[in-house]
Amino acid sequence: MEFAPRTAHVVIEGIGPLLWGKRVEDRKEGEPGEVYEKRVWKSRFHATKDGQLIIPSRALKLALEHAAGQLQMSVPGRGQKKFKSVFLCSVMVTPTDIPIIGKTVDDLVPLEMFVPSDGTSGGGKRVDKTFPLLEDWTMEPQIVLLDQAISENALTSHLEAAGEFSGLGMWRAAKGGAYGRFRVASLKITEGASFAS
Repeated sequence: MEFAPRTAHVVIEGIGPLLWGKRVEDRKEGEPGEVYEKRVWKSRFHATKDGQLIIPSRALKLALEHAAGQLQMSVPGRGQKKFKSVFLCSVMVTPTDIPIIGKTVDDLVPLEMFVPSDGTSGGGKRVDKTFPLLEDWTMEPQIVLLDQAISENALTSHLEAAGEFSGLGMWRAAKGGAYGRFRVASLKITEGASFAS
């Protein structure tokens, strides 16, 4: 395998709302459920201390890996080897926290749902919870490619599949939901690795 790092500069645009359910602090002793939900619902979305909305790079990496498992595309010149194993060990998504362009916690909309209290699908006891919904969103991650087998066409195909069949966030497409789908607005690969912080 030839080692010559490259960086894909990508613009991703949401084609559906983004819903997130990050773990938040527990209820205070004696705090009514509705008061608790009103206090914490926005914090279920990842954000910086100043309120800038972000998406963990790991979420996009997992979406790529899921898409590769669905596509089952073989790596050219490597027999039956699939791209899923290549994406697993030869791709890094940066920065660690990907900013959602121009969006802060003030752009979030509350979505009330009656869901299992323990977060487990099919759980017995259900409670009212409020989750943060973002109607439109754009992000510009960089994807470091450590394997020359990942061509621009291969990466674009897998990213597009990730947007259609994997998605991001809570109740995304990969989990049978309808949230977090996206499209690839642009993709350009340059030589060398760019490790954005």
